[in-house]
Amino acid sequence: MDSEMIFNELSVVPLAQDIPTARQRMSNFINTLSSINISRVKKVLRTHQEFHATELASNYLLTQWRNDHEVDKEEQRFLRTLATKSPFLFDLPQAADKSRTFEFRWGGNRLTNPNNQICGLGAAYLLDSLAISFFSESQWDVSQLELQIEELNEDGNLERQFVSICHASRVAHIESHKNWINEWLQRQVEDGAELWERLAELFPHLSFCETVYKQLALLDCGSPSLRQVVKRLFELEHYSQNWLQGIPFEADGLPSKATPEGGSRRGQL
Repeated sequence: MDSEMIFNELSVVPLAQDIPTARQRMSNFINTLSSINISRVKKVLRTHQEFHATELASNYLLTQWRNDHEVDKEEQRFLRTLATKSPFLFDLPQAADKSRTFEFRWGGNRLTNPNNQICGLGAAYLLDSLAISFFSESQWDVSQLELQIEELNEDGNLERQFVSICHASRVAHIESHKNWINEWLQRQVEDGAELWERLAELFPHLSFCETVYKQLALLDCGSPSLRQVVKRLFELEHYSQNWLQGIPFEADGLPSKATPEGGSRRGQL
């Protein structure tokens, strides 16, 4: 089982003003990654395809940093041994449920490249993963980032919502995410079949129909849809832990958007 972190390629710019500053930026990046205390699972840093050709400062590439004699050898070794994984960037129709069309924005910027591939922050949301940035400027000195999601609903209308993703650009941010990381590890399942086997363990306050098995069986290993299903089920579990008997269910009490059944559907049930 892999534990994925997503690199935020937007944090590459502005470039470091000189090579010593670039080295310091990389040291901070490596310290942030290495401070994530994950046992029994493999750390995976998901990046864009040209990550190792990233320009850190003018005429100083990441590949040069990896062979720079002025750089700590342990830092270089850590980056070499840190697992990377493809696909590096996600084509939007493949990244999500094919019946849904997403677009992500951050700070007013559309988070897809000219090839309609989703950037790191959007992938972090879809995969329910931790976004990792270079500490290149103050806007990345936060432990949470807010994204705007635009999605076409079943009626063809555009819906917008804001979501937060966990983010880190220095060790202090990782410290603030300790509880989230522990639950994040608990949420790591290989596929829908494993999720079905662990329903009672992971969601003791929820009940599932037998037909759910057929739906979960379609969720393959590494599927972004799987990550979103698990995330939403945990939100329902947390809500149900504190749901008192006799009090109506309130969809607004869930962190993610939930659309109640229509009047005719509720009448049937």
